Amino acid sequence: MAGDIPKGALDARDIVDEAARQALTQASRKPHKMNWLVWFYFLIHAELRRQRRALKQAKAEVVSLEELKVLPDDAEKASGYDAERPLDIIEQELEPPVVKTEGLLPDLHAVPPDEIAAEKDLLEHLQTAVQSWPRAEREIFELYFIEGFDPDEIAMVTRQTLKIVQENISSIQNRLREEVLEQALI
Repeated sequence: MAGDIPKGALDARDIVDEAARQALTQASRKPHKMNWLVWFYFLIHAELRRQRRALKQAKAEVVSLEELKVLPDDAEKASGYDAERPLDIIEQELEPPVVKTEGLLPDLHAVPPDEIAAEKDLLEHLQTAVQSWPRAEREIFELYFIEGFDPDEIAMVTRQTLKIVQENISSIQNRLREEVLEQALI
């Protein structure tokens, strides 16, 4: 969600496997007041932090050779024009595709496109807003609102005090409320 890790750069299975390996080989390191699930999430977050640092360091050293560029010849194809078949555009205008009437009737069970677009816009706006938050708040947002952890478990995973975690949760709730209300007014 933060956008600081490119898609496909990390394999979730590798991260979970490494956390499981650490949990099994270093079981004696688990704090007594932390349950196994919370400790496992703690190990996952530690592995994510490690891999994020490694990616950042590698990104500074590597130049991407897989970046796609649109060439001028391909620009015409992308816009729908094909030099080998120039008459297709004229044929489409003279003989438009035929559709049965039943294909034009709206589905009463389908969600209207404007509602889908509004939801998508709201989610995109919220994702953009979340990306601008400090990393600690993004982690708390993910653990509390997405994963469903309790504040005391989040405090153990993130190594923050319970009071700071609760204050951040309250602050995040207020921010989200303001963002949603702001979008509703637009």
